[in-house]
Amino acid sequence: MGLMIVLSMVIYIIGIIIVYHYIPAFTQDKKVKFIIMGIIVAIIVTMIICNITTGKIKGGYQEDIIKGTKNTSILIFSPINFIILIPYIANALNKFKENIIEEGELKKRFFIIFIILILLIIFELGYISEFQGKILNIGL
Repeated sequence: MGLMIVLSMVIYIIGIIIVYHYIPAFTQDKKVKFIIMGIIVAIIVTMIICNITTGKIKGGYQEDIIKGTKNTSILIFSPINFIILIPYIANALNKFKENIIEEGELKKRFFIIFIILILLIIFELGYISEFQGKILNIGL
């Protein structure tokens, strides 16, 4: 579990660096707030997905083992979700703030990001479910 925590932190740090550089038009405090909000959103989305997939686990596993697979999934997939979505949102907002794109283009980009989020959730519902099943089979 310690290795997964370190790996998760490394992926988050990479994502934070990417996002930080995508929003130069933001003030320092707004950059920090945006990054924190992005991390929270990524964790919440991943927790929802993991709660759905954990609810489908059958086979009489102990509650602590199921909780461990859920926590492992959240540790691994939250930073990945952060890196997939938040830099694109940051880039779009920054371009809007610098008047490079107009509001209509910003809405179009957010709509595309929303579609990507929906596709990501559908993909992860299957993938995380399979991932958790494999963890249970090898005996976390």
